[in-house]
Amino acid sequence: MNIFYGKSSTGSLAEALNGLTAPKLIILLSCEEKFEVNVETLEKLYPGIPSIGCTLMSYGSEIVENGASVIAFTGGVSIATGVLEKTKTAPARFIKRLIDDVEALSPGNDDTALVNFCTGGDKKMLNTISYEVESKGIHSIGAGTNGAMVSANGIIYEQATVYAVIKNLSGKIKSYSESSDVAETEQVSQIMEKIHLEFPSFPSVLAINNFSRYQTFKENGELDSYLKKLEMLGDLCGIVGYGVHFKDKYLKGAMSCIVFE
Repeated sequence: MNIFYGKSSTGSLAEALNGLTAPKLIILLSCEEKFEVNVETLEKLYPGIPSIGCTLMSYGSEIVENGASVIAFTGGVSIATGVLEKTKTAPARFIKRLIDDVEALSPGNDDTALVNFCTGGDKKMLNTISYEVESKGIHSIGAGTNGAMVSANGIIYEQATVYAVIKNLSGKIKSYSESSDVAETEQVSQIMEKIHLEFPSFPSVLAINNFSRYQTFKENGELDSYLKKLEMLGDLCGIVGYGVHFKDKYLKGAMSCIVFE
């Protein structure tokens, strides 16, 4: 499997999609003012292709602060996407959707991941999905959003969590997060060391950084060097979230990532 990352600083979806062929999953990150039209356009261009989306920023070698970007999975993956509605009040009413999607993919040992975006009620949502995720050995990361809208398969939802279940058919998957009691530079170095040991060849990496970390690095003039260091992990693309999800935990000032062989 491979990860594609495309971006547009102006919010042009066509520019962000340039070069993408045969996607199995598309994750859309768009500025809020163009989110609805970009969701609609994406579904017209790739009908039937599983997708999720939100209004968060993304990054590769640089941050896309107010534009549009696409993270797509191609090659040997099986995908299921869905939504848990009423996340703040009653996400358990919709948990069977996730249970059915996970069952359809038949997760094996270290080969399946869950990526989610939540508009609010993160802790309640994480508690709701925790048993399904942990009992099946699924590596789970996600982010709180900065807006009320998320999307799944071309439909926009409010007060909801959208998710993608990703099964790697050609290798293993592992997840990592930082320790809140370790200095930031040490945290990155420790994660890099673990990843290089477990994935000696150049892997694909999907990372989620908390907004407060992004803001700190930017204010200190360290953002570019930080992103360059992260790129050494592998074929990297990332998302800036308002709160980071790792397994059943809701973290602030942290980073989580999933690594695909």
